[in-house]
Amino acid sequence: MQSKQGRQSHEKRRYAIVATTDSKHKFPVTPNLLKQDFNVKEPNKVWMADITYISTSEGWLYLASVMDL
Repeated sequence: MQSKQGRQSHEKRRYAIVATTDSKHKFPVTPNLLKQDFNVKEPNKVWMADITYISTSEGWLYLASVMDL
């Protein structure tokens, strides 16, 4: 993005983007039962989870989250 004074910012990428998911596997795929409908009327009916990794000064750490929608 360039400012009115002609200055421009540059962001340096800290690491290369690496694909960590193999979508072309031959394992069975679980059906999408929610179909993006996240409006749940009562607790303890729909749970979601995700896992990711974060670069820290100590190295890569994993973050796992579980939530009752």
